[in-house]
Amino acid sequence: MPPRLNDPTIASKFDHFFPINSRIFTAMGNKLFSSLLLLLLFSILSACKKGAVGGEFVSNYLVGKWGSKSLIEIHIKNGDTVVNDTTSYTEIDSLVFLSDHRFSFLEQTGTYEVDASGENLKLISTPSQEWHIKYLRVSSMLLIQQRERTEGIDRYRDYLEWHLSK
Repeated sequence: MPPRLNDPTIASKFDHFFPINSRIFTAMGNKLFSSLLLLLLFSILSACKKGAVGGEFVSNYLVGKWGSKSLIEIHIKNGDTVVNDTTSYTEIDSLVFLSDHRFSFLEQTGTYEVDASGENLKLISTPSQEWHIKYLRVSSMLLIQQRERTEGIDRYRDYLEWHLSK
């Protein structure tokens, strides 16, 4: 019958070759494994090169037909909401961006610019409009416009939120 590893006579022979306490060895093994796992994770994350997202990238990404889903309009006068309205659009109501920096929406046409950071979009037409690009995804985009103005003693805040999808 072959000897068993849990036999005390055999275990003492292993202690002779491997005098390390098994608890210490397990703790060291866990630390080593954790360190290697952390190193591997760091290597994977640092290997993924992050491309710079700027105005030129966003301009190129905008090109195409964006269906206008809805426009949320909120107007506040002296802290009181005077307008809180949502306009829903049909599939025909599309904002079209062309590669030569021209755009069209309904009856309005003009040119567009994206700032160097890629965060703001300016639609140059009559009237011109500036929008903040809240997000730009593969199939959806959210543009936001916020304005504050004072007329006499009245303080106005306007908020527009334009939902578009490709």
